[in-house]
Amino acid sequence: LPVSGMSIMEYLHFDLFFHSWWWIIPHNFFHSLVINGVLIGLGWWLWRKNRPWGIPLFWLAISTQFHTLIDIFTHTSDGPLLFFPLNWSYRFASPISYWESGSYGSLFIIFEYTLDALLLIYLGWIWYQQRQTATT
Repeated sequence: LPVSGMSIMEYLHFDLFFHSWWWIIPHNFFHSLVINGVLIGLGWWLWRKNRPWGIPLFWLAISTQFHTLIDIFTHTSDGPLLFFPLNWSYRFASPISYWESGSYGSLFIIFEYTLDALLLIYLGWIWYQQRQTATT
């Protein structure tokens, strides 16, 4: 339960996020360069052995590693634990944050929303083109 005077979000972000092992482990499991690297290698090996879980595991690990790399460079105070589970404290403090206004968060949100809009327009255009092709 939150300490008196803290909102639930403050409790989650400023207390559990940094100090609670039962919060840190599940949050950082797929945000770890180490774990994702092992999963990429395991997925690759299983793929080469024609095991059914090889391909999905490989691509899951690639996508979580890609997400982690983005997080490393867009979080100032709350980045992922880079070497978890080998190190439970090292976080890279990026000069850019996607949400902290003191670290260009107010500018980054413009970039992020613009990128979102462009991707939606692109995907909508692809969908529209496929519908036109299917009906002709």
